[in-house]
Amino acid sequence: MSPRAAKLKEVAPEPTPVIIKKGKTEKELVNPALTEMIPRAYGMYRDMKAVVPELKKLKAEIFEQLEPEFDGSGTLTVLACGISCKITVGWEYLIDEKDVPVLKEALGERFNDLVTVKQSFKPEKKLIELCFEGDTPEEIRAAVQAKEKAPVFSFSAEG
Repeated sequence: MSPRAAKLKEVAPEPTPVIIKKGKTEKELVNPALTEMIPRAYGMYRDMKAVVPELKKLKAEIFEQLEPEFDGSGTLTVLACGISCKITVGWEYLIDEKDVPVLKEALGERFNDLVTVKQSFKPEKKLIELCFEGDTPEEIRAAVQAKEKAPVFSFSAEG
């Protein structure tokens, strides 16, 4: 190795490893791309979080100015300085579970026509595990559907 190359090797810093934690285990991984991208993404995230209160306040003020233009619900588009601002308002109507017996009695036979009942079923962890076992009947496996969720990120600065 030439003296110049040896000198460069001495000066070149070691790449900073990233630490990957999963459960109670952790490992170090040298990945220059992650070492660069994670701080950049955190900076953007921090900047976005910093403007959220001001953005909320501006949205409230814009809506307050435009509220007389709405007639209950719907969408309003405002063009200002070449910018399109679209605002949609509406209502969600719910029936509290404690009020269901009162409504059933008051509406009688019409209850099923006038009220939509939504139920959802979620498999317990044990059933999900059973679906991965070889001896679980196919009709059980077919009934449990898996849908991939979008990754969720959160950031925080250490120290």
